[in-house]
Amino acid sequence: MSEDLTNQLPRTDSDILRLILTIVRGVDSRVGTLEIRFTSLEVRFTGLEGRFGRLETEMCREIRDLNNVVGDLSHKQTVLTDTVRQMDENLRDVFERLHIVEVARNQQNSTT
Repeated sequence: MSEDLTNQLPRTDSDILRLILTIVRGVDSRVGTLEIRFTSLEVRFTGLEGRFGRLETEMCREIRDLNNVVGDLSHKQTVLTDTVRQMDENLRDVFERLHIVEVARNQQNSTT
């Protein structure tokens, strides 16, 4: 280094105080900028919390509605199954009666 670093140091107390004041102002300016940024982030996070809260409420409502639909569908499926089972029993009864009538008819035809 061709230049002596000691020549760059302040020589008087007022120079030292000016240097300190300049440094403090720079730090203060940076802290102010950080405060503005943090405030902006805080506002954004608060907005996100509100959105997540509304989303959670909506999801709970949708899940409740879906559970109601599934329960209703299950009930209707049970009713349908019971109806089909009853129809099957009725058809079996009709076929049994028809079979009895056919047997009786065949017996009459075979005796004549």
